[in-house]
Amino acid sequence: MDQISNNLADPTWWFTGIFFILLGILLTKLVLSWIPSSIKNLRRRKAKALLLVVKKCRQHPAKVHFMTTRYWCLSSVIVVYLSLVLLFYALSPPAAIDNNYIFFGTLISAYLLLYFMVKEREVIDEIIKGHIKWSRITS
Repeated sequence: MDQISNNLADPTWWFTGIFFILLGILLTKLVLSWIPSSIKNLRRRKAKALLLVVKKCRQHPAKVHFMTTRYWCLSSVIVVYLSLVLLFYALSPPAAIDNNYIFFGTLISAYLLLYFMVKEREVIDEIIKGHIKWSRITS
């Protein structure tokens, strides 16, 4: 209790406290003003790239079929990979499962494959929508 009253009476303690509070507010405003613009720019670049892919593929049924086939091939590879991983962990001895490097290596690669599949699905959905709109306009 005496330490608190000593700190309240000391002007250097007040200066240090106010200085760091103002510094925290300033840094927070700088960071928060920079983050939304960078996120917005990143979203715009991704949307522009997606629209360019849709624009290139929407007029050609063969490209739409190729992109759809590519998605289904990727999905099949992922199903086979995850089945083999499940089989490996089901049939392997417990000592092999305890190795964290193997476990996290297979886990991270599975997540990466699933991420690519989801992104490919988003592209395919947009291409098919663009192809349907293009077909309606030209018909």
